[in-house]
Amino acid sequence: MKTCCILAMIAIYPIVAFACSCPDVVHACEAYRWVPIIFTGTVTDLGPRETNAKTGSYSQRIGFAVDESFKGTNGTSISVTRMHIQSSCRSTAPEFVAGGRYLVWAHPDEQDNPVILDCTPTQRFEDAAQFISELRELRAGEGATYIFGEVYRNRNFPNGVRPEELKNYSSLPLAGTKVRVSSHDSSYTVVADQKGHFVLPLERGGRYRVVADLPMYFAREGLDREIDLEEHGCADMSLWTQYAFPFRGRVVDMHGVPLAGVSVGLLSATKLDRVAYTFTDSEGEYELSASEPGDFLIAANWDEPPSEETPFATALYPGVYDMEKASHLHTQEAGAVVLSDFRLAIPTQCTVQIQIEDLFGTTDARILTKYFPEQFWHPIADVGSGGRVTVTVIGPGVMYLVASRTLSNQQELRSAVQALKSCPAEPIRLRLTSTIQVD
Repeated sequence: MKTCCILAMIAIYPIVAFACSCPDVVHACEAYRWVPIIFTGTVTDLGPRETNAKTGSYSQRIGFAVDESFKGTNGTSISVTRMHIQSSCRSTAPEFVAGGRYLVWAHPDEQDNPVILDCTPTQRFEDAAQFISELRELRAGEGATYIFGEVYRNRNFPNGVRPEELKNYSSLPLAGTKVRVSSHDSSYTVVADQKGHFVLPLERGGRYRVVADLPMYFAREGLDREIDLEEHGCADMSLWTQYAFPFRGRVVDMHGVPLAGVSVGLLSATKLDRVAYTFTDSEGEYELSASEPGDFLIAANWDEPPSEETPFATALYPGVYDMEKASHLHTQEAGAVVLSDFRLAIPTQCTVQIQIEDLFGTTDARILTKYFPEQFWHPIADVGSGGRVTVTVIGPGVMYLVASRTLSNQQELRSAVQALKSCPAEPIRLRLTSTIQVD
């Protein structure tokens, strides 16, 4: 959320507690039009804190001698209430001391009494030289009209990332990126510095479009924004994106007929983690994007068992049921990788009877299945007190079956895994013998 929007919310809802850190206000003009009361002053009276023992929130009345008014104050003194709401939001308000001098940004509460909130640009006077200089220009109706911001790439946290690895997935500045700013009658270009920052002075206010000029393998979303900028105003127009290395293709049956509604997943070729998934449209087409360059596999029905709508066994591109025969696909910087058709074999079905055996005489269990050892187990049937159940096996390819009973939140009793390559004539006996730990 943009800083100005957050400050506007504060003005409307003056005692809102935010569950995030406060946004940084880099330039005074970001907040100038949204904050009604701005002045520099010296603390002359510091009242006691009135604390809520249950929440830890408090209010404190502070008297100021007004040194210089920029907005919303007329007299030589003013009484302001410091309002702190206990939350996970990091407060940006300074610690007020008697005799201390501050640049104060305040909002009126419902009774029009000035209030300083946790998320505030208020700061000690000695730290506010840049803000004060800008505020004097804004008060005089002068000052530059400009757009500023950062261009950066967000990174996805993969599953299982450890806390010590988080720094490796922080946002990365996109140094040297060209940022194009245009209106109906003008156009400008600025280049982001080594930290991804850019500042662009403009001749006048108006409606502007801000676009980052980045290669095709960046997602377009987040790289194109518009703003109505007032005269002598400024706006944070930071642009962020992620890598987007697309793979496009079509899923068809063995006769070339497009298949709609098939789950298609993009898998890391090394860890077999599913990094993206989608469903084919009415024409059987799909598009999947990797957020990092590398080698990938594409699978149909990877983490979903066959259903009535899409009764196909799990397969790997270009339509194989053996991991060794699957095509390894590499991302490319020139644009999307366009693939030939992913062909799914006509499903074959048969019914299999399963008999559950247990040393303790208990026969209730679940039947779990999967097509590749690297997949998750999926429940397909429950076994009742009779100890027997009939399940439908869908091929081609090997299907793995196991019987399981939950013992606790972290333990299950399981049978040995049974691999089926064809439909057996006799019932399969699954004996519950092994206790395993589960996540």
